[in-house]
Amino acid sequence: MCFRKTALFFCLALTATFLLAVQSMAAVQLRVLAQDPESSTTLELGSRLSLHLGYSSDQPLRFRLEALHQNNLHEVGAITNPATLQPSGEGETLVWISFSNATHIDTVRVTALDAQWNRLESTTVATDISWREGTGSLPRTPEAWIGALEKTERREQDYTYDPLPKPTEPLWDLFFLFSVAALPVYLLLQFLMLRRYQTRWRELAAVPLVALVPLIFFSLIGFGMDLGLWASFLFRCTPFALAYLLVLWVVKRFRPGISSGR
Repeated sequence: MCFRKTALFFCLALTATFLLAVQSMAAVQLRVLAQDPESSTTLELGSRLSLHLGYSSDQPLRFRLEALHQNNLHEVGAITNPATLQPSGEGETLVWISFSNATHIDTVRVTALDAQWNRLESTTVATDISWREGTGSLPRTPEAWIGALEKTERREQDYTYDPLPKPTEPLWDLFFLFSVAALPVYLLLQFLMLRRYQTRWRELAAVPLVALVPLIFFSLIGFGMDLGLWASFLFRCTPFALAYLLVLWVVKRFRPGISSGR
């Protein structure tokens, strides 16, 4: 009977982990509403090519704009806007790119990424833009929607919490995978220790719940933040909670002089 309950609990933990993973793969829709300047334009070095982007998503997104010529990515001299985390739902945002060296592009690609910088969706727009030094043209007046979206962008930077403002390194990716794998192991070990330990040992085993239970509660309530962000906090705390329980198990099992109780 004990084995059946343990197996059932383990299956439920795996199911919860799977549902969180499915949520991170939620559908994303992108559409380019406007472009400034229009195609077939030559810009002074440092001038921006801006896109008015509309999106639909049930999780926070960040956007990256890339320039291509004949399917080859142009990164040398490219300067883009920060990939600020945008709120979920229906929204609009600004993405732009400029070059500090002479460049000609025929396509731009907008890529949507999740809060952990994983690619979710992309769309391409055919265009014909060149950057040249000393074009001799007068300074351009940007479209009115650019100024409005820049104000919105600054407001998002001030009031939206970004759990991972920079792309992850390979070591951080390994830590994230370990965090996901640690969740069901932690849940199983937490359940077994609370059930089998008594008195002071049970109290010590319950210590991780002091942090994790409020996180789970906040995930359900939201407090203005997307569930995916709260879930990322939960995944980051889980390895430390698991490590604590493992240390507690080792101490209880091998500490000399333990003579009473379970």
